[in-house]
Amino acid sequence: MHIRLPALVAVASSLIIALIILGAVPKQEIPPFPMVYFGDVVVQEQPAPEGISLVACVGGCENWESEPVLTLENGRYAALTVRAPEALLRQEITFWIVVPEEPESRRIKAQQTDSYDPDFNVIRTFDLSFDDPIPTPLPPPTNTPTPMPTDTPPPTATAIPPVPGDPSVGTLSRVAVFVGIGALLVGGTALYLMRRRRAF
Repeated sequence: MHIRLPALVAVASSLIIALIILGAVPKQEIPPFPMVYFGDVVVQEQPAPEGISLVACVGGCENWESEPVLTLENGRYAALTVRAPEALLRQEITFWIVVPEEPESRRIKAQQTDSYDPDFNVIRTFDLSFDDPIPTPLPPPTNTPTPMPTDTPPPTATAIPPVPGDPSVGTLSRVAVFVGIGALLVGGTALYLMRRRRAF
């Protein structure tokens, strides 16, 4: 009996120490189970084309958005995985077709919604339908200058009158005086020669 008592004390002490250590370790948050969606995608009553980007949002796309998946042949989609933080449990799940563009993507919303309430039923068959057409990508901007219309006449040069104070004005005046004097001399000489011929 005296031999068993120390052993029992040692076991009890070990258990107490283990409980203290476990209590000191911070509790880690276990993420919820994922919700993995599969199904058909219909856009305006037609199967969605292949290669369209599809995402799911929980509590609004500003709070959490899934990684995109691409639609497959015949409008099928697969493995759209929703695993949002635990704080978003029981929030609404919305589904979107996304056309990635800069500076902001364009998207349309599916009619169907779900609730973020994961359980052991991980795989979910969930068909999606969209009333709006898929947004078409915007054309890239072009830097080509706009050509001028062919029927537009070319610009004409307009005469600019001399500005007072311009040094070229004096030069033009002197040139005009010399030209005038030369014209008078030529005219006077011609008139003198004609009169002499008539005299003879």
